[in-house]
Amino acid sequence: MTFDYEGDTLPVILARLPPGPFESVGIIQDGTNRMREYRIVANQQPADVSSENPDMSTWADVRTFLADLQTPVVDFISCMLLSNPSFATAMTRLEADLGIDLRASRDRTGNLAAGGNWIQESDGVDIKGLYFTDAIAAYNHLLFSFVGINNSPFLNVKADGSNADWCMVTPAKEVLKPLFLSVPGLHSISVWGNSTYGGTDAPSGTEYTAIASTVAAFAALEPNGSISAWGYSFYGGTGAPSDTGYTDITSTIYAFAALGQNGSISAWGDYNAGGTGAPSGTGYTAIASTVDAFAALGPNGSISAWGDSDSGGTGAPSGTGFTAIASSGTAFAALGLDKSISAWGDSNAGGTGAPSGTGYTAIASSGTAFAALGLDGSISAWGAPLTGGTGAPSGTGYTAIVSTGTAFAALGLDGSISGWGFFAFGGTGAPSGTGYTAIASNDAAFSALGPNGSISAWGAPDYGGTGAPSDTGYTAIASSGYAFSALGQNGSISPWGESRYGGTGAPSGTGYTTITSNLYAFAALGPNGSISAWGDPADGGTGAPSGTGFAAIASSGRAFAAFNRTSLSVPSIPPITVNDSPCCPYIVRITETNTERTGHIVGNLLRQGIRDGRQPHMDASTWIRSRK
Repeated sequence: MTFDYEGDTLPVILARLPPGPFESVGIIQDGTNRMREYRIVANQQPADVSSENPDMSTWADVRTFLADLQTPVVDFISCMLLSNPSFATAMTRLEADLGIDLRASRDRTGNLAAGGNWIQESDGVDIKGLYFTDAIAAYNHLLFSFVGINNSPFLNVKADGSNADWCMVTPAKEVLKPLFLSVPGLHSISVWGNSTYGGTDAPSGTEYTAIASTVAAFAALEPNGSISAWGYSFYGGTGAPSDTGYTDITSTIYAFAALGQNGSISAWGDYNAGGTGAPSGTGYTAIASTVDAFAALGPNGSISAWGDSDSGGTGAPSGTGFTAIASSGTAFAALGLDKSISAWGDSNAGGTGAPSGTGYTAIASSGTAFAALGLDGSISAWGAPLTGGTGAPSGTGYTAIVSTGTAFAALGLDGSISGWGFFAFGGTGAPSGTGYTAIASNDAAFSALGPNGSISAWGAPDYGGTGAPSDTGYTAIASSGYAFSALGQNGSISPWGESRYGGTGAPSGTGYTTITSNLYAFAALGPNGSISAWGDPADGGTGAPSGTGFAAIASSGRAFAAFNRTSLSVPSIPPITVNDSPCCPYIVRITETNTERTGHIVGNLLRQGIRDGRQPHMDASTWIRSRK
């Protein structure tokens, strides 16, 4: 059966079901780009479990609904539900309360060719044969995917009229690749935004030098290399190592890995995502990450990987001489001394199919594909065909590659732009002409700085693919998951895109120097180090600290953390390093001399891994299996 998420209540849905009991019940996601919130019906928006609503009182209707389904097993069939801390906690509690098995996925759900599968990772169960006929093989896409607003973790399933039975994908914005932010001087930390995601409970010290983040937690470094963590405990908010001497922190979206001065590695957070299993020994020099796995460069350029085996936690190449590691959402690609490429991890996301030969200089990635630049500026792509694994431009002279979750855009020597990948999310529509100097992106749209600081945008209209400012004089572009904000030469800010998530509401005035973003909001440093924020109020769009003297802003998925300088004296900090993989793991150190880079670099960091392309309508009646 189908139901209308806008009109049907939970009792109405129960009344429409045929009489039970059932072996299992599967609820499959359906939706549109405008319908992003992940819940059963529009008026059913459970509050956050872990902090605001520990007794789950607002989940009473959901609990009753699940209990009355007359089934021992309920499958929530959609993408990335378990990436939401609220949903993961609620599922565990509801299972214990009701004595039923609730199953969900932590990665992409849908066709293998599009980078998905039909496995419910909570239980390791493949549901393809349970709910679908053989005709499911003709469904070429991935399910509409989003982990909800205000921690609302349930389904919205739409079935009204011509849009009754079709699935399409919106990127899983809840997953992102945060940054490692290091600023000269000693600083206290002020936080705001979603409390579950680190928006409260920052440490009270005054001598912090750097901040890293997962999707739901922060970790701060002190001069002696000790680490303080806060945020959602299961995703790294607790469990940080208690010793000292750490110099760098990398993260998957669920776990942290810290590099010591002697090259040792300590990890904490979700054990399924690299929070345990880090290699022993010393001499490691850098750590990269996918959504659920880490890979570290060791002595002589060897590679050690750990974390989810489906995301590159196993299968790393043997041998030595590797110099850099890039990653898509669930696969790694390493450059050798001879500039050859070795890939491993999810075969549907570029873990296989890397080009042979040598002479590659850089590797970029979308959520499920890679693109490598050759010495002559040629481009080789591999991975999921729908998201840019095929279709790369021929020719030479390209200098840089940027990606949305499902498409690429390459900048030529003459400032021309070529795009490929999923057509609706920026794979087509790139501006003609030359003279473009930089490209920014969010999950489904691109924007480029042109001559005289003009801006051209393309991709999904709701994400800022249209509506860019028409004047000139812009110097940098930042992006949230759904919107862009451009910084003018006079420090003014012009936003566009989804209004709720920062596409409107930017501060007026001038003198702003940098813009940082999380998935749903922006925060800008103004004159004298003041902070102005806009976007979703629940996720940092309001609540920024008052006062001045702030030096830099970091972010998790739905919260911000700002450095307020307490001293200029600090031990030496390593130089700026950028691991150039647009998906992950960008590692950017921001110093006083390069803060102008944060306008576009920091904004573009906040895109990660699994950001699957929106898909066309499809009649589901041919592949949904009727089963009691």
